[in-house]
Amino acid sequence: MITFIVQNETHALNFEPIIQELLSLGVPNKHLQTIHLDKIYGLSTYDLISVPNKKIIELDIPHPYYRLNPFKRFLWMFKAKNHLREHVKDTQVLIFGSDGGVQRLLANFVRSQGGKIILLVDGLLHPWPENRKRKHILKRDINNLLCRFSLNHFFPADIGHSNLDFIYVMHTVIKDILLDQGVETPISVVTLPRYEKYTREYHNLREPKFKTNTNKCLYATSAFKWHGLYTKAQQQQQDIADLVCFSKKNPNWEIRVRIHPREILSDYISQDWPCNMELSTGASPVQQDLAWASVVITSYSTIAYEAELVGIPVLIYTKNFGPPHRKSFFAKNPYFYQSDNLEDIIRIQQKPHRVRFLQSSAKQIALKIKYLYDN
Repeated sequence: MITFIVQNETHALNFEPIIQELLSLGVPNKHLQTIHLDKIYGLSTYDLISVPNKKIIELDIPHPYYRLNPFKRFLWMFKAKNHLREHVKDTQVLIFGSDGGVQRLLANFVRSQGGKIILLVDGLLHPWPENRKRKHILKRDINNLLCRFSLNHFFPADIGHSNLDFIYVMHTVIKDILLDQGVETPISVVTLPRYEKYTREYHNLREPKFKTNTNKCLYATSAFKWHGLYTKAQQQQQDIADLVCFSKKNPNWEIRVRIHPREILSDYISQDWPCNMELSTGASPVQQDLAWASVVITSYSTIAYEAELVGIPVLIYTKNFGPPHRKSFFAKNPYFYQSDNLEDIIRIQQKPHRVRFLQSSAKQIALKIKYLYDN
């Protein structure tokens, strides 16, 4: 059995094309399954996958897993581990998109019965802060020790320190970060399937309707509160306040704030916003907002990567968050601009930018999965 563990919508969008490629390569439908963690994480992914062999893990949990404190996670995992293992008992190849506690438990079990594990990292990982590097190194070493005894699911700390056979990442900077953190698993840089779909749909929307768009700025937020990062959430609100000031001073600009799907809508609804500033709730596809924009501003959002793929200039706004870590994706990408002055978007949007036409990695990844499955 080839099993895909689906935690969120992003995983589903990446896995669906890979599953279709596996079917075209002759893998029988009955040998493919998706396990959805909807009840555990409080999300909705079941309808995003078309393969018939789908399951939702039915387990009682007092709150979504990510909202439990470490002690409650430990207790819940201890009680749930036998039930979770039942879902992958016939699995020979396991694929997942988040290196969290639930995924690690399943990976450890599949590994113990001789199976293979693949991780698709669809996100912009951040380097360890220099002032806390020793702490992270200690956590990594403890995690690696626990991994030897298949106990690392109780204390997940760092991405890529599981019992893994292969890791796919979406950018060379992400690979460099993992290597710098001591990850020994083979890593391949690919264009993950959902981005090929996004760029194709973007170009269909952009031409010719939005071809001459100018003075349209898209600001993308990150779900800091969802991750419990309240200081960063406050800094992000200050970014919004700065955008309000900018839009009042520049009425010829249109500002759209696209909030992350797991943000709290009420945090962004304000009577103080001028008429040339609007909210995008994330219900519309990201490619639709990108097709509208002539420039993108963010401090942390992965939309920066998506904008760069389709040739939209990106400003990393540093006034409230400070400059990005020197080894981060935001600092090392040569196509991004950094500034603590929003007025710079007027200059940036006039600069020429490349547009990439991408080929999905779905077949490449499917061939790797089939090879592991057959051998």
